Amino acid sequence: GAQAQQADLVFIDPPFADGLWQDVLAQLPRHLAADAWLYLESPAGHVPMLPPDWLLHREGGTREVRFALYRRATATL
Repeated sequence: GAQAQQADLVFIDPPFADGLWQDVLAQLPRHLAADAWLYLESPAGHVPMLPPDWLLHREGGTREVRFALYRRATATL
């Protein structure tokens, strides 16, 4: 069968009240390239648990939102 394409960049900004981060993050590995980037928004003060192969590249925030850019550790830099 045909292999599904893998994404190089993913933006995740789920509805904060629904607490969907863990479910969404659990589905990501099979859809992402080894050198993928991940942009993730969450409520201020909340850092979703990511697998250890994701390295924080940059982060910032506002009073209401934390935003972060991660890179897979399996990437060759």
